[in-house]
Amino acid sequence: MIEVKDLFKSFKDTVALNGVNLKISEEIHLVIGPNGAGKTTLLKCIMGILRPDSGKIRVFGKPPISVKNRMAFLNETRKSIRKFRVKDYEDMMPTLYPKWNRNLFWEISARLSLKRSKYVESMSAGIKTMFFLSLIISSGADVLILDEPTQNLDPIKVKEIKNLIRNESSGKTVIMSSHHLEEVENIADSFSIIDNGKVIYSESVRNAKGNHRVVSQSEIIQLDEVVGKIEDNYYLVKTSSNKGREPSLREIVIAYLNLSKIGS
Repeated sequence: MIEVKDLFKSFKDTVALNGVNLKISEEIHLVIGPNGAGKTTLLKCIMGILRPDSGKIRVFGKPPISVKNRMAFLNETRKSIRKFRVKDYEDMMPTLYPKWNRNLFWEISARLSLKRSKYVESMSAGIKTMFFLSLIISSGADVLILDEPTQNLDPIKVKEIKNLIRNESSGKTVIMSSHHLEEVENIADSFSIIDNGKVIYSESVRNAKGNHRVVSQSEIIQLDEVVGKIEDNYYLVKTSSNKGREPSLREIVIAYLNLSKIGS
């Protein structure tokens, strides 16, 4: 269980996180929002890389720094250690993670046709993403924090990554950020939308889709709670009826972000 309570974080005059509250259990949780919304800052605070200005983060009931060997982080920059080869990372991981799974790493690496002598900094952006993700998944960590895990990947590799995350996440907590909702929607259990440093909506994917419908303007009645316009003449509404159609996760996010802009 991960609990974030009243989290604030600023960089000089810029407020990155403005009172974030979240509870995430053993599931795959998406953190969604526009550029600059605070997603990466939130992930780094949960990981213990950044120190919040105020608020509380608890991972398994403890501060992140005290359980670092139970958490693994895929950084959006994919920055590698200079002159480190695949073999060097493979040798380093058991010193950081007591449950490191070398066999799983070999299995994933074999699909990438990576030689143990290959320098990681010489890899293409897509292969580097796959390589670092293979390290994270093989770490044996109980919490996997993945910043844009499908970045720079072609559709075939995206499918492989999704299957890998889903198959290897049983009993773990996975937190992912992504701009490509169509790629990750069908593996997420829950999600949070963050905008201007605040969580504006958080729910399970199943409940969110079950409680909302996409309808035309003529179908809206007084009992419906209009969340926001999606496109043209169509709106996302909270309703108990079966009119219209079920929304995609992308449509839910668009409507709540539009609502957030109106309220700001």
